[in-house]
Amino acid sequence: MCGFLVIHSKNNFKDNIEIKNKFKQNLSILQDRGPDESSIVEFDNFLIGFNRLSINNIKNGSQPFFSKCKRYLICFNGEIVNYKELIEFLLQKNIKMTDKNEAEVILELYLYYGEECLSFLKGMFAFVIIDKISGKIFAASDRFGIKPIYYGYTDNKKCFYLTSNFSSLVTTKVIEKKIDHLVLEQFISFGQIYDSKTLINNVNDLKNASLIKLENNNLTVKKYWFPSFKKKKIKNNNDLISEVVDKLKSTVNYWKTSEEKLSLCLSDGVDSNILLQLLTSKLKNLETFSIGLNPKEVPFKKNKYNNFINFSLKKTLKLFKSFAKKNFILLSSPSDLTLFQLYDFIGQKGFKVTFTGDGADEIFGGYYKYQNILKNYYLGKKNNFFKNYINIYGNTVNQFSSICRNKSPLNNFNIQRQLIQKLHKLKIQDKCLFMDQMFWVPTVQKRHDAIGMNFGIEVRPPFLDHEFANLINSIPANLKFNIKRRKIIAYEIINKLSKFKLSDKKYGTPSFVEKIFLDKKELNQFLESFRYGILNKFIHFDKFLKLLKENKKNFDNIIIIFWRLFMLNELLKDK
Repeated sequence: MCGFLVIHSKNNFKDNIEIKNKFKQNLSILQDRGPDESSIVEFDNFLIGFNRLSINNIKNGSQPFFSKCKRYLICFNGEIVNYKELIEFLLQKNIKMTDKNEAEVILELYLYYGEECLSFLKGMFAFVIIDKISGKIFAASDRFGIKPIYYGYTDNKKCFYLTSNFSSLVTTKVIEKKIDHLVLEQFISFGQIYDSKTLINNVNDLKNASLIKLENNNLTVKKYWFPSFKKKKIKNNNDLISEVVDKLKSTVNYWKTSEEKLSLCLSDGVDSNILLQLLTSKLKNLETFSIGLNPKEVPFKKNKYNNFINFSLKKTLKLFKSFAKKNFILLSSPSDLTLFQLYDFIGQKGFKVTFTGDGADEIFGGYYKYQNILKNYYLGKKNNFFKNYINIYGNTVNQFSSICRNKSPLNNFNIQRQLIQKLHKLKIQDKCLFMDQMFWVPTVQKRHDAIGMNFGIEVRPPFLDHEFANLINSIPANLKFNIKRRKIIAYEIINKLSKFKLSDKKYGTPSFVEKIFLDKKELNQFLESFRYGILNKFIHFDKFLKLLKENKKNFDNIIIIFWRLFMLNELLKDK
């Protein structure tokens, strides 16, 4: 887990001291992503900076990494969980390996297979490969967007950049802080962005399962992978569960690859408890971390290795506001607030790696919204999936439309034609899962990457292993969710692994956003800042205030829009 910044200019950097100093300043701001080691490489019209958080190949994993011939170099962020197998694979092809680290594995695969190298990689990754002679750039993101890459042009298109976090470039005014109001409206309404844009104009997000090629000033961006929903025939349910459990055991074993000690974010839900059973089968003293208000309410407190964190609004807001001062990364869910104190505590305990059950809902079918879409479908609204899909967000969409200065209500979004064609071939349940695996999952993972890296923590979501996800996708949807039940096969997995009994009341990652609303001092500071801040250009302050008053006794009705505006207000303050 690391951070990189690559800048490619039409001009040589040799005598440009000002640009070099600004580059160093930007890399310094990114140091949270890699506090263990920092390096800068310069040649011709390239500046390449790398900050390292060492987890694997601690002694020989420095980057940027150069090929044996010194013509190619790579900056790599993430974990290739099958890299040891790939080393053996490359050695069998008589490819000599010098350091045998993950960066070298990716680079050698690329030199041998070109862009097809991506089909060999298992895990979470974002990398950039540069040909020093031709100046060609090749970059790619992992299949679920767990590791980010942002890209774009600056200085009237004289400079092209790629980075793990674009926020420093905005803070140092390399990129103008100009808000894309259409992105802002889409994000507030849906909590996700359906194209490559970001909150800041001229900054692009390399979406999940995508690659970039820049050659002779020609930029190509394309998808290299989609989740597969090709169904397998199910003869015996017991055999199916055994196959799924075996695959999950193998997957978690891969994702455990680390030279640093491991930890787990634990709730009393099925997802994290599946991971608990699999991880503790070989890691007897695995430390787990949970957060809430009252440890007496937590049914898994008997786990002697569990660390319960008492939530503190004061401490969490301090951590969040410190994060917001140097970031423009959007956090869509109210539960994101909790992650600051959680990941800070894990880091303070000396961990660099923690596991999370994220991704399971979008694979197993865990959200209520899926059932709501099914209900609409069975009520006869069968021919317009997108309308039903948008209606799930109807409450937030309508609330935002009522306070937005843009008179046109936001009720549509742009999705690539290629994705729409794939959706048409799927049944209604699989359409729901496909949409979330392609859009919501990457949105959620960006919060874990950004917040985790803020505290030097690598967050691993093994349910998002692409091979495991495709196995679950191949199972008939009625074995995952229906109108009455959700996560059907996930409960079958936990029953096979353990006698663990889930509590009637789920104690997942909690949201304490209501505490902000009830804290008069904090609420007034927010409203005062909102009234005179950037958001007031896009949103009627008086109408928002009216919305808050109307829902004062029913805060749950406005929690999502309240959090997103509170979060955006902090991010967009002058820095």
